[in-house]
Amino acid sequence: MGDIARPAGTGLPATIVHCSPFVRLAHDFRTGADFTLPARRISDHALLYMKSGAGVFQVASQSTAIRVGMVFIVRPLIVHSFSAAPGTSLHMLNIHFDPVTRSDSATVDYPHDPRRPRRLAADHLLPLVGAGSLPWALQLGNPTAYERLFQDVLRLVSLRDVASVLRLKSAMTDLLAWLHRERDARADAPVDVEVDIDDDDCARAARYIRERHSMPLSIEAIARHVSVSRSSLAKRFKARYRLTLMEYLRNVRIEQAKAHLGYREIPIKALAAALGFANVHHFTRTFTAQVGIPPALYRRVRSIT
Repeated sequence: MGDIARPAGTGLPATIVHCSPFVRLAHDFRTGADFTLPARRISDHALLYMKSGAGVFQVASQSTAIRVGMVFIVRPLIVHSFSAAPGTSLHMLNIHFDPVTRSDSATVDYPHDPRRPRRLAADHLLPLVGAGSLPWALQLGNPTAYERLFQDVLRLVSLRDVASVLRLKSAMTDLLAWLHRERDARADAPVDVEVDIDDDDCARAARYIRERHSMPLSIEAIARHVSVSRSSLAKRFKARYRLTLMEYLRNVRIEQAKAHLGYREIPIKALAAALGFANVHHFTRTFTAQVGIPPALYRRVRSIT
């Protein structure tokens, strides 16, 4: 007969149980210098991710400093605004969507019309507290992984064939699931007055790693770049990102490898060298340990999906 499995009662909110996202817009957006978005409301949900830049983001009465690798999760009809730091610009990866597809999802746009406000029932809203919730702002420990998931959504959003529409729903669901895992991973981060979400030294170290991931990097070199002692940076970075500096470097390299493996013209040996691995054997061992399958098999799987 074989085993029979049925879903257990989850106790999760209806928005999660019935999740079937409708993606309205995906946008790789670069602002001009000194950009300010005045206070506004939107009619849907938005994920506003900060790929680069600095500034201030405000939701209702709460505000926070914009940091690289942060995603802001905006709910319908909630007043929000943001501005770039003086003399700077922002590079954002934005998605507007409904978590549950509605009868009007394909006919309304994201701007709020005060004459005809689009009021969503609670079972169509992402929870802000409790089971299945996401905060309004989340500092990501692995921004490269988020950016790869965003690119999957961006690639599919303008396609209208049946397979692409279904894959878009799957890609957006994968992104939301990844955000929940990221939220869970950071939920029990230790509280330390020397380590907070706005730690500029850690953010600069992470940015330095992402920008130079293909080069030989040591903890000493990273610490010198941010003018912090090796031991202090290592402790603070681990508390913030829940990864050591070298684990973070490895994750960035592997995420880059996964993105590049979609292109068959790049030999795996050349890719290993381009990403800073000592040799193709080291790359293959590291990739297999991280992903669960060797890079050659991963490339074949990607080519048929």
